[in-house]
Amino acid sequence: MKIRTLILLIILVALLATFLILKRRSPQERHKRIFSADSTSIGSIEIAASAAKLVLVNDDGEWKLTHPVRWNVEPHLLRLFFSQVIGQTYSLTPLAQGSEAVKTYRLEQDNALQVKLFDFRGKLLDHVWFSNLNNPNDYFRFEGSNKVFQIRQKVAGVFTPDPAPWRSPYVLSLSEEQLSSLEVKHSKNSYTLTRSGDRWTYKDSNEEFEIPPRNTVLIKILHQLTMLGSYTVLEQDSLPTAASLGNPECVVKIKLMNDKQHLLEFFKYTENYLLRVDSDASRYFVVLFDNIFRFMRQAVLFRAKEGYPPSE
Repeated sequence: MKIRTLILLIILVALLATFLILKRRSPQERHKRIFSADSTSIGSIEIAASAAKLVLVNDDGEWKLTHPVRWNVEPHLLRLFFSQVIGQTYSLTPLAQGSEAVKTYRLEQDNALQVKLFDFRGKLLDHVWFSNLNNPNDYFRFEGSNKVFQIRQKVAGVFTPDPAPWRSPYVLSLSEEQLSSLEVKHSKNSYTLTRSGDRWTYKDSNEEFEIPPRNTVLIKILHQLTMLGSYTVLEQDSLPTAASLGNPECVVKIKLMNDKQHLLEFFKYTENYLLRVDSDASRYFVVLFDNIFRFMRQAVLFRAKEGYPPSE
């Protein structure tokens, strides 16, 4: 080996050793979960901004809205909240610190979004303040601290205390196995659909027959009952008066295998159609005419075999 090659090799080894030593000695950026609470220990969540507040409660594994309205939670948004907020980590090195930093990053009472986690006994587990300055990432601080950190997610403008996006759009979600019968009344007919195992029977004042398997009309009715509802709800000041509604266009009484019942009433209202569930006049759901029309079908269509008529 030539002396020049040997010298270059020695220099290369020395440089590599120096790099490894410096890398080992350099401080490593440490990360930690923002929320210390384990997801299984969270009994309720409070999200607040200014005077608005929203409360989610874990009811035996099923999350529900309890304030400002009582309703089931939209599952997709809840999953995003747990993955993008509750499960996120942050660098332990603060971006800034002090009372001026809190003001600069808008993490004071009037501007920040507050998230509180409680256990099942109501004990506070975590309390974190979030803000956004129109940047790709949000900023946050812990309750009682003036250290400002960064989260690589948008929180303050996404997970707000507005109940509308948190509400499940479904007023009912019933599987076929839960159903015992459907009693339908509308201006042109009244009929009953009765289930026995995987077979359904149609009956009205004129005839009775077993509905063919995979009947298109029945399938559409059953599918609608698995996700019946609407993103648009009339409540409080937007409620219609009883006089403006008149009589329902269609009434559906749902009997379940556990002996419970649900009542669906569809109304024509101005240019819309409204759904009232279980005689609850505190809210009406804006639905399409197709939601009503699926129940207002004639007996001949319940006789049709699979795939007929193709346009139905």
